[in-house]
Amino acid sequence: MQAEAGQDLQDIFRRKEYERKAGNGVFFWGVGSPMDFSRLRQSDRVDLVFSTMLSPPKSEDKNPESVLVWRKYVNPAGQEVDLPPHVLLMSRATTKLGPKKRHYTLVCYSERELTLGDDGEFDPTIYRNAGPNGGKVGFSQVTSLLEKTSEALPRNSELTRCSTDA
Repeated sequence: MQAEAGQDLQDIFRRKEYERKAGNGVFFWGVGSPMDFSRLRQSDRVDLVFSTMLSPPKSEDKNPESVLVWRKYVNPAGQEVDLPPHVLLMSRATTKLGPKKRHYTLVCYSERELTLGDDGEFDPTIYRNAGPNGGKVGFSQVTSLLEKTSEALPRNSELTRCSTDA
C-alpha cells in the first residue's frame, strides 16, 4: 500500500477508519487488480494483511491530474449498485491507456480500529498464490490472495495487519 488519488498513506488510513466507524465496522479498500474469491465459501473468514510498498509512490498516484470518486459497484450477481453512503472510494482518473473505467475494491469488516503498525517482515516463501496452480508469490505482485503453507521465524520490517471478515 502507498499513496493513491493524491492522498498519502496516513490520510487514507484516517479516512478508512472514519468510514469503518460510520459503517458499523464495514469499509471498502481499493486495490490494484481483481481477485478471484471463487474458491471461498460465503462463510469463510479472510484475514487481510496490508504491506507498505518499499518503493516510493508513483508520481501519478501522489499527484494525479484528476481524481475519480466511485459511487457504484457491480455486485456478485452482476448488478450495478450504489455504494453505501458512508463509503468514499477514490482513484486517479486516468491510466497510461486513457480514462480509468474500473476500480477494484475489497469489502471489509473489522471491529477493531484501523491503525498503521509494525508486525514484522512479510516472508513470501511461506505463502503460495491461492488458486488451482498455487504458484510462488512474485516480487512484483501488488494485490494477492495467498494461502499460508508453512511457518517462519519473525523478522524485522514494516507490516500492517488488518484482521477482517470479508
